[in-house]
Amino acid sequence: MQSLSLEPTEQEIALKDVRRSDEHGVLIAVPGPRERQYRPLFSRKGVAGGGHSLSLFNERFLEARQLRGRHETCHDFNLAFINPVPRQCRHRPVGWLLGAVMGAAITAVATMAGWGLVALVTAGVTAGLFAAVVKKWRDEWQFETRHGEVPVFRVTVYRREREALLKLVKALSRRCEHAWQQLPQGKVRLAAEMAEHRRLHMAGAIDESQYRYAKQRIFRQY
Repeated sequence: MQSLSLEPTEQEIALKDVRRSDEHGVLIAVPGPRERQYRPLFSRKGVAGGGHSLSLFNERFLEARQLRGRHETCHDFNLAFINPVPRQCRHRPVGWLLGAVMGAAITAVATMAGWGLVALVTAGVTAGLFAAVVKKWRDEWQFETRHGEVPVFRVTVYRREREALLKLVKALSRRCEHAWQQLPQGKVRLAAEMAEHRRLHMAGAIDESQYRYAKQRIFRQY
């Protein structure tokens, strides 16, 4: 088996150091555009023409696209190197909820006091506040690299689509774990994981500080 060496100063393993000729090469290298078979997983349009989407290709890779105004970013991720347990972030619009509760209380008082116009206005405002609460109430599932712990993509789950997107999160988690188990052990796995972070850094998916942080964490694991 081909031996792998580390650069003593940078401790980097280039993608070329991973054996592509062996049985694991196809599991490590990202397929080219002509070799990809896509399956859309998720798409959401944002304000002002923005939005983001996730697509699975070749059953083991994920394409994440994000559009902000006229600027679009697109990055590919090998699910083998993604932590199957995403970090959950809860977003609860407490201020909007308190405003809605206060509005409901004022509406009730105005109704009992016979202040019809005041009750009508506050009822409309309260309804708008409750609608905002429902819209802003969400969970975010942030996927990170397995040992590097670098955030790479996220799935935002709103109440109206919670069940479907939670199924998506669980399915992605299972695929991440299955892809990881397909990798070889030892130095080849180390080389592959370091190469993936280097590829993400060169592609602009993670910045320099995230890359250095990931390198330190990965080498501590091994």
